[in-house]
Amino acid sequence: MNHACSSTLAQELACDARFLARINKTLATYERVAVEKQKGQIAQAVNSLVRPTKMRRVATSARSLAVVTGILLTTLGVGALMGWMGLLW
Repeated sequence: MNHACSSTLAQELACDARFLARINKTLATYERVAVEKQKGQIAQAVNSLVRPTKMRRVATSARSLAVVTGILLTTLGVGALMGWMGLLW
């Protein structure tokens, strides 16, 4: 028991209540800090998982765009060549 408190029962109970209130306040502070740290760590984990997925999506889109561009240019080239050859005949 805390020696700064008096020895009457009512005063000891009041002293204990203040002591418990301080403990509860301290625990609430620690809990709040822990939750904030966990939120930060969760956000970092989510970012580390989402970033590579976004990069893969961009790479896949760029690859698809390159393939479509190649097909389009080939088709235009074949059409232009056939048209040019038609003029020569």
